[in-house]
Amino acid sequence: MFSEPESDFDQQGLLGALMPAVKCAACGMNIRNREHRVWIYATWRGQHEPLCTGCWRTICEWAARFALQQIPLSF
Repeated sequence: MFSEPESDFDQQGLLGALMPAVKCAACGMNIRNREHRVWIYATWRGQHEPLCTGCWRTICEWAARFALQQIPLSF
């Protein structure tokens, strides 16, 4: 299960500088400055790509369903 982390970190300081506005690599949605995101690195793409929390949640839900479908096959 995926849930967004709660943040009590200084939003205007270091975190704001480290998290600039970007576009989600999957859906193209703008991810605003200091908004939660996931950075993925696929070796065949050669660069880090950001995902919005909605796309990351979809990937995690799909992976969980796939893993649960494999359980009966492993016994």
